[in-house]
Amino acid sequence: MAGLFGSRLPRAVRSELARRAPGEAVLGWAPTAEGHAVALAGHLAVGGADGWELVAWHDLVRGAWDPQAGRLTWRDGAGQAGGVALAEPGNLPPVFRERLDATFLVEERIGPRQGGVSVTVQRSPADPAAPLVYRVTPDEGCTAADLAEAAARLEEFRRDLE
Repeated sequence: MAGLFGSRLPRAVRSELARRAPGEAVLGWAPTAEGHAVALAGHLAVGGADGWELVAWHDLVRGAWDPQAGRLTWRDGAGQAGGVALAEPGNLPPVFRERLDATFLVEERIGPRQGGVSVTVQRSPADPAAPLVYRVTPDEGCTAADLAEAAARLEEFRRDLE
C-alpha cells in the first residue's frame, strides 16, 4: 500500500528517482500495473516496463483524478495527453492536485468553457527562481477573436509580472 510521504516506496525506485531528479523529495506515490507513479517536488514521475517519464509540474496545464476508473490524467502545454491507472491511489491523487494547482500564478478563461482559450502563467513549485511560463492554450473550435484577446491578456500579465 502507498504510504504517507512514500514511506514504503521500494529502495530501487527511490534510488532511480534520486538519479533522475537529484534533491527532489518524494511527496506521494502509488503502485501502477507496470510500476509506480510518484509525485516529486518538481515532477510527476511514472515508471514501468518502458522506463521512467518525468514531467515537470509547470509543464502541465490540466490534470484530473477519476476515482471510478482509478486513473490520473493530464495534458501538457503542447497538447500531449498522458495518464496512468493506479492500483492503489493512496495519497497520490490529492498530492497530484496540490502540486498542479501550486504552479498557477494566473489562470484566466477567454470565451466559452468548451471552445475557448486558457491564459496561464505558471511557475515551478520546486524552484521559485525558475523563469515563469506564459502560455495561451486554445481549445478546439476557439475563435480568432478569443485568440487575439488571449494574446493581449498574456502580454498584460507579462508586463505586470516581469
